[in-house]
Amino acid sequence: MSAGRCPVGCGRSVEFDKLVCGVCWGRVPQALQRKVYSTWRARRRGPASERAGLRYDYDTARDDAIASVR
Repeated sequence: MSAGRCPVGCGRSVEFDKLVCGVCWGRVPQALQRKVYSTWRARRRGPASERAGLRYDYDTARDDAIASVR
């Protein structure tokens, strides 16, 4: 199931549960990949009172990951 096109701009499709296509994800530095994963997990598991801050952390890591490939 495809959710749309890769936000990096490569034109590939991206599965609904992925940030970018597999090719572009492979180009994201590993340290940044770990940051995306850790902030995503923290956001999903964090207490409701902290979710706004955790959302910001994830959004920042996500945007940095996409920008690193562009």
